[in-house]
Amino acid sequence: MVPEPVRAALLEMLRERMAPHGIGFISYNALPGGHFRGAIRSMLLRHTAAISNPAEKIRQARAFLAMLQLAPDAAGEGYRSLLQSEIGIAVGSSDFLLFHDDLAEVNQAYYFTEFAAEAGRHGLRFLAEANFADMSLDALPAPLAATLGSLAERDLILKEQYLDYIRCRGFRQTLLCHDGVAIDRTISLERMRPFRVAGLLERREVAAGSEFRSSAGSVLATSDAATVTALERVAAAHPASVPFGDLAAGLDEAAAEALAEAMYRAFAAGVVQLRLFEPAVSAVPGERPRASAWARARAPRGRVVNLLHEGVAVDDDAAAVLALLDGTRTGDEVAKALGRDAAAVHAEIAGLARHGLLLA
Repeated sequence: MVPEPVRAALLEMLRERMAPHGIGFISYNALPGGHFRGAIRSMLLRHTAAISNPAEKIRQARAFLAMLQLAPDAAGEGYRSLLQSEIGIAVGSSDFLLFHDDLAEVNQAYYFTEFAAEAGRHGLRFLAEANFADMSLDALPAPLAATLGSLAERDLILKEQYLDYIRCRGFRQTLLCHDGVAIDRTISLERMRPFRVAGLLERREVAAGSEFRSSAGSVLATSDAATVTALERVAAAHPASVPFGDLAAGLDEAAAEALAEAMYRAFAAGVVQLRLFEPAVSAVPGERPRASAWARARAPRGRVVNLLHEGVAVDDDAAAVLALLDGTRTGDEVAKALGRDAAAVHAEIAGLARHGLLLA
């Protein structure tokens, strides 16, 4: 989103300011997925090239996107389906995001190998993706996972690039460290033991046993009774987490190790999260429920950030309730203020708690 000299200066500043064993975070548009968003962007830029007023530029951009959405599919044509998801993302963007991203003067996407090479020129080294599941091969077909796993042993950067090719990734959130730091990438199941496990999960029965689906859509199927029991406890506790030691209580060493591997696989698949601390979040509404001032202020916009740093969509009814949860009102008083049925409002408050929006 910034010109080349500024990008270089940012990487240099990161290297200078980062502690010897510090970690830097950089997000950026990636290729090959960025090619498709770039096609939409180039059309929008051409359509609005003669417009200088930002508000009018946004209005015309939205009108153009609406026109693109009306274009019919042609039999056997891949163009529409290829771009439709990107059009949908642009249409759903706020005015700020549309102007900042798609109508920006500079918006450069990179192949991961290009980004890693540029970071290396500034004494920085790839550590991992901020979302661990983005690096996982578990969801891939076994032959493909084996090929990329073998590649990772020889060249981790190239493995990540080929994973981008396969997933058509358009956005990355990368963690960097100093180039001279030794990195131990060994995954030891023993390292699972200090963690707490969390996840907003739904369970359903499938042919393979039980399937657990996260709020983000990640899925894990298992027939192992200990794993099913553990994930049920995790689901029931959300938004709180459960210490791994509690999940493994009563299991012998072999079973505890198997559960550690199962929880690691669930984490790598993006089904659960791992924490080393418990946020000040309430799973059960108190007498006078309280949400963060930020969530209350953002409620009318229809999307807020919860106390676990996750985006949560709220409909108009939930937003109206959320805006009044400042800790001074009971659920009945909130219902009275809104002129709504008390039972329905209490159910809304319980749902907000379930999604990690209420302070402990």
